[in-house]
Amino acid sequence: MALSKQTIERIHRVKVLIIKGIKKFLTFLLSHVGLTVAVAGYGIVGGMIFQHIEAPHEILLRQRAVVARERLNQKLLKLSEDVNITTNETLWMVEAEELLVKFQDEMFSLTNNEGWDGKEVEDELQWSFPGALLYAVTVITTIGYGHIAPKTGWGRIVTILYALFGIPLTLLCLRNIGTLLSSIVRLFYKYTCSSKSSSNEDQKEANEPAVEEQVRVPVTLTFLILIGYIIGGAIMFGLWEKEWDILIGSYFCFITLSTIGFGDFVPGTDADSWANHEKNIICSAYLLFGMAIMAMCFHLMQEEVRLKCRRLAHRIGLFKEELVKDIS
Repeated sequence: MALSKQTIERIHRVKVLIIKGIKKFLTFLLSHVGLTVAVAGYGIVGGMIFQHIEAPHEILLRQRAVVARERLNQKLLKLSEDVNITTNETLWMVEAEELLVKFQDEMFSLTNNEGWDGKEVEDELQWSFPGALLYAVTVITTIGYGHIAPKTGWGRIVTILYALFGIPLTLLCLRNIGTLLSSIVRLFYKYTCSSKSSSNEDQKEANEPAVEEQVRVPVTLTFLILIGYIIGGAIMFGLWEKEWDILIGSYFCFITLSTIGFGDFVPGTDADSWANHEKNIICSAYLLFGMAIMAMCFHLMQEEVRLKCRRLAHRIGLFKEELVKDIS
């Protein structure tokens, strides 16, 4: 049965509305706010997924360790009942040593091969939601401390797939946020510091080609912003971690924000230092925003270095003035 003209027009209008909606959604998704929301949502979903996969396995390993310890106690008790330690001390010691060696091998396998962390069942889980969220953030930011890693096959498969999609999304977001922050810093510098320029510098600028119209932020100020953020993080982590001083905190922040991620110092590895879950979430936010700060600083430094190279090339005659203007 042929469709009426009104039905065809209605279907066409619906298609147009759907296409417009998709375009608006993609535009929002690629905007600064959209990318930030996407990365935040991606991290939260990743934390929930990794917690769902790894937390039951972590609990199971702790229960197996408890069962092994109780089994050892029962065997030692039975050995003490069967063998009189007063009259057969040597025999008791030999058999007890065999039981202890077997228990030691079992604990070694449980720790090295299956990933037991040596904690009791009632202790806080590594794969709680805040811990899983921090792991997800270290994956998509390529930091990878190594202090926590999936022990199940599904966890490793999901990590690969999660990183394949999450790393490009995060890098794109950090690039956009870094560009936005650099524009904000440039605007702030324009209205607070540019008025201090001397007349000699203005005359010097007039004698050189107009390479770039936008305000340029000095590299010194860029370094100060980066150092200030690192020191602020060092103070924060130093207040949380009892054995961290300002040097260790600064070292950790720099190693983290530069995505080196040695993992020799990681907040929350002590039993009493990470009781509050909010600290894990704040740490994740610090890492994400800090990498955006790093992207902003690199962007500002790149502009300054590129401009100086262009001016140097013009002064030594590598480029003509018209070519420099075209490049800028």
